[in-house]
Amino acid sequence: MQLIWVASPTSKIRKFNITRKQIKRLSVIFALLFTLAGSSFYFLGFRLAIKIKPALAQTLGGVVTIEEQKEIEAEYRNKLDELHSHLTTVEQLVVDLQNEKERLVKISTPITIASKISSLTGSGGPYLFPPKEDSRKSSNLFDNLDEVISHSKTLESSLKKLGPQWIQQINILENLPTNPPINAPAHSNYGNRIDPINGRLAFHSGVDFPAPPGTKIYSAGDGKITKIDTDGGYGLFIEMKHTLGTTSKYAHLSKALVKEGDVIHRGQEIGQVGNSGRSTGPHLHFEITEDRNFKNPEEFLISGRKKALGSPSNLD
Repeated sequence: MQLIWVASPTSKIRKFNITRKQIKRLSVIFALLFTLAGSSFYFLGFRLAIKIKPALAQTLGGVVTIEEQKEIEAEYRNKLDELHSHLTTVEQLVVDLQNEKERLVKISTPITIASKISSLTGSGGPYLFPPKEDSRKSSNLFDNLDEVISHSKTLESSLKKLGPQWIQQINILENLPTNPPINAPAHSNYGNRIDPINGRLAFHSGVDFPAPPGTKIYSAGDGKITKIDTDGGYGLFIEMKHTLGTTSKYAHLSKALVKEGDVIHRGQEIGQVGNSGRSTGPHLHFEITEDRNFKNPEEFLISGRKKALGSPSNLD
């Protein structure tokens, strides 16, 4: 190959002969120059990234020295420690909420069925982190990362289990006859007493709430109306089935506002106070059975544990 160079119309013509060997030699020289320039730029940029932003150095690829690697890992370990601290805080908040929930359940759960609720909900709770060691003592950064990820997954799993457990307990409590059935003070305690009609010792199967005729009566818990009837003892009465084998009974009514088969919610009006049946005055006779055995309503009603029942009135 020959190149002809003419600087001007009057200048001398110059000729240059270019061989393939010379072209290859020039190509090698230019390649070396570009490689050297690129290496210098990469080295300077990587060193700068290590000092300013180690995470960027990692993305540039590779670590030149052990010291540089330690600097990058130290930055990641700081982030891991921060994440671990946040997870520990969240986990402690969950534990605190669990304790408060258990305290609420203990307050609102009838003594007679507390053990049943405990057995139904099972055991467990949030996963507690073991005492945390300094992550810098570990020589493997990925082991530290895997440990934190494992803790986060365990915490997530615990949170997913807590929700259904709490909902189950709340549903049980809502279905228990623990709500006062009437806005009136209670008299005539559960148990043996002198019968107000014949004056003999007799067993009183419930608690009486004296109130004017027509006073509203409310459901003590979620349930289903199983029986509405009238007899010589209870007069007009309503029976309602709840959970865990419990049944509530409302007697001596003047009027029933529900019918058999109705599904009733806690606090819903179901009837009115009367003086029907074997009674000496208008009042509500309220009783609870568990597996067909009479239970003291005072042990079920939340308000009954806040204050003692009033003095005997002997209404029925």
